[in-house]
Amino acid sequence: MVNYQEPSEGRLLLGATVHLGNGEFVENAALGVKDGYVTLLADDAIKKLDLKKFQVDRLGPEDHIYPFKKIA
Repeated sequence: MVNYQEPSEGRLLLGATVHLGNGEFVENAALGVKDGYVTLLADDAIKKLDLKKFQVDRLGPEDHIYPFKKIA
């Protein structure tokens, strides 16, 4: 029997460039998302995070994440 436990902190996107929407950006970012909300944004934070708490998706510098607005 496999005891699967979903990571408690949500999904973590590592390594992409995150654009903040004001002209600034974070390279090699760690972006945490849970229940549709951004819960964490850090630069070069992989050494400080407990990756076991997240579902981790490793991206690269060629990947860019842009802000969006939810349309009701």
